[in-house]
Amino acid sequence: MQEADISSDGATPHCDLSVIICTYNRARLLDACLQRILPQLKQTENVELIVVDNNSSDHTAEVVDRTWVQCKYILEVKQGLSHARNRGLKESSGRFVAYLDDDALVSETWLQAVLNHLDDELVDAIGGPVIPHFEVQPPEWLDPTYFVRQFAPKDRLLTGIRGVMGLSGGNMAIRRSALIALGGFNTELGMRGQALGLGEETELFLRMYRRSGYRCYYVTDMSIAHCEDASKFDPDYIAQRIFTGARQYPYFLKLAFPAVKANAIVLFRMIKQSGILFWNSVNQHQFARFRRLKARSIIRGLYQGLLRSTV
Repeated sequence: MQEADISSDGATPHCDLSVIICTYNRARLLDACLQRILPQLKQTENVELIVVDNNSSDHTAEVVDRTWVQCKYILEVKQGLSHARNRGLKESSGRFVAYLDDDALVSETWLQAVLNHLDDELVDAIGGPVIPHFEVQPPEWLDPTYFVRQFAPKDRLLTGIRGVMGLSGGNMAIRRSALIALGGFNTELGMRGQALGLGEETELFLRMYRRSGYRCYYVTDMSIAHCEDASKFDPDYIAQRIFTGARQYPYFLKLAFPAVKANAIVLFRMIKQSGILFWNSVNQHQFARFRRLKARSIIRGLYQGLLRSTV
């Protein structure tokens, strides 16, 4: 893991919550994101908003400048989402740090749902559902539930593998002291400009788990709508994204569990996906093509992941 500079003058928190939005060349989406969250922020004290511009070449700075005088704008020239998240952490002063992607539209209950759990000493991280907001209708072959991230049917502490792997990186709040102690996000992982990268938040949660265990609370009212444009419907993009996540999965499991147990979980998942692939090959239905693509990508990724010793 590359060392991150997250040293900060604000060793003692000065507010309850720092909301950090990292952005790269998506001024239009950032504008919509800010317009959705600003009314909640203006009605709340002890919350700061930080926008980290990860070296954008569009009019991102203008969008932030005309939005809200109390919004802190930071330019991070080191390319990569993990660099941007670490810079936001360095500039923050909240007891908790909440991360949103620039294509997120928070629900009306989002901010209050976060604030309601900040004083719970048993909670180290908070997260909520991610529901797709389709800018255009998905093609008929694509199952829209693929874009949904829901980890539990109701509010509760996450347990088992999900409790270890953590939350969706685009909608999470983490105790700032824990992030500082861990050295922030691994800058070798995550999106880098337009280049696909995954796993930085999962790797962070696994380090939290290995260091001292941690308690991750899922809150249904902390929901966001995630903007999905037509580029997300490309079969090659979907296959590559699923493959990349699956390839990382065995490595992440081995960080959390003994190798024998981790390998057993991977093999069971490969067998399960093989069954799904077979079933959707002999039974034609609306989403059969998507489920075959998904199963093949998972199997291929898990197999390659078993052969790798790094993420």
